[in-house]
Amino acid sequence: MSQLSLHARAKEYLMSSVAMPRRRHPARSRIARGATAFLMITAAAACDTEVTNPGPFEDRFLDDPQAHAAVVNGAVRSLGQGVNNVAYTTASVTRELFPAGSTSSFGITPRQQQGLLAFDDEHQNPPWTGAQRARFVAESGFERFTAERQGAGQSIDNYLIGGRAALWAAHANRLLG
Repeated sequence: MSQLSLHARAKEYLMSSVAMPRRRHPARSRIARGATAFLMITAAAACDTEVTNPGPFEDRFLDDPQAHAAVVNGAVRSLGQGVNNVAYTTASVTRELFPAGSTSSFGITPRQQQGLLAFDDEHQNPPWTGAQRARFVAESGFERFTAERQGAGQSIDNYLIGGRAALWAAHANRLLG
């Protein structure tokens, strides 16, 4: 036997994958699976899954000064949604934005790709809905804040949250024209 063939056989042996024997303990794995199943069932049974729906809140709760910031934030959110939709539609019509797999559903319609804004376009309603909602929430909130402050004998002029409501109502009215 030559020296070369010995090296070739050693290399072949060393480079091959050798499966290491593994010991399996079926009793341990059965116990572990059973314990896991028991713990999961126990944890699921311990959870309280009852949900109590308080129902719609009463309108008088919005008169509470602690709720005023939430009213203004709701107007801000609606206006942001409206501005986003108007900007998206306008950008698609003026070809600042091109569709990349976002046509029709929640995207750019074929008419908008042609540069047309039609009155019966299904995508024309949502932008104005958000802006109108923002206008209504901000204006009615400002009226509510004014009535609440006057009822308490205070002026709306120094009320920061009232000023914010008026500001966002003005922004919404500016967007709506």
